[in-house]
Amino acid sequence: MRGRLFFFYGTLTHDHDNAMTRAVLPLLRPVGRAAARGVVLAVRDPQGWYPVLRPGGGEARGWLYAAGPGFGPRALRLLDAYETADRRPGQREYRRQVIGVRLGRRAVRAQAYVHAVPAHGGMLRVHRGDFAGFVAQRRGKSFRSIVPLA
Repeated sequence: MRGRLFFFYGTLTHDHDNAMTRAVLPLLRPVGRAAARGVVLAVRDPQGWYPVLRPGGGEARGWLYAAGPGFGPRALRLLDAYETADRRPGQREYRRQVIGVRLGRRAVRAQAYVHAVPAHGGMLRVHRGDFAGFVAQRRGKSFRSIVPLA
């Protein structure tokens, strides 16, 4: 899995400190700030805010990461479980898929977690697609991992 690219735009980036970032980010190498086409919406949860990426006009800002030598099937299963992408279709909130990402002037393909269920009225559009900025502006907290890491 070495070299596989991931685009993270929310609680999986190094802009956030949670059990998942502490477990998985050391296995990934940050490549740089990146952006993808789509709309970022924020969802309020008792565990904190989290974003969803949906198709549409707009831009999601985040980070591109490359899988390092220690990244393997276990790390991918942890990410999928965190994003509930490991459940049957219709019961998962996200699906992991390959999308187009801009890294500066370069276009690359990377895996990202895209929202897999209908949007609802309680979601707030994230200005400029910058989830970390959204949380900071609201002086809120981002979602904390509830996935057991053992």
